[in-house]
Amino acid sequence: MSLVDSLGIDYEQRGILKQLFLIGIGLILVTKVSASEFDSLNTLRELIPDITLKESNTQKIVEYCPDNTCNIIKAPKNISNQTLGDFSFLYLYYASGCIHLIKSYDNSVPFHESARKYTPIVMAKYKHLCKGDELETASCIMLKLAKQNNIQLYFSRYDEGHKSTTYESNDDSLRTERLREIKKWLGSQ
Repeated sequence: MSLVDSLGIDYEQRGILKQLFLIGIGLILVTKVSASEFDSLNTLRELIPDITLKESNTQKIVEYCPDNTCNIIKAPKNISNQTLGDFSFLYLYYASGCIHLIKSYDNSVPFHESARKYTPIVMAKYKHLCKGDELETASCIMLKLAKQNNIQLYFSRYDEGHKSTTYESNDDSLRTERLREIKKWLGSQ
């Protein structure tokens, strides 16, 4: 006697269980995206329509400017879009501190809410490089990517018709303690 027989499940119920099982397996296969297949730059573009990628002869620049301020990520032109996208994704999720990323002002789903399911995929690509809790790992990954790829961070503000851009130190902006401060501050908003 099989387990199904011992539970008293009739033929029709078996068919329903079989269909539910197959649907469940199908959903797992469809929604399971491997880290190597995940396109973080295109996902950023979908989740944050305001984000821009600019290319010049010497560099690639990712900008997120929701208001009179901008988070700017600059890298040499030879960086892959995948690496630049991974860094940018992690930076905007963990290190930006921009209130527009956690709150919606136009009834759309906020970036932090929709990106939550993708951060483990991005982190999985680099988990062999860094250990620790979530913020320690994110900090370590961003610092390593920044150093290996000469990624630089800038903050820009438009004030009284003038644009002011300042360089942000990776060591300061991406350190674990800073990420904890940002998470705490954003959590209070």
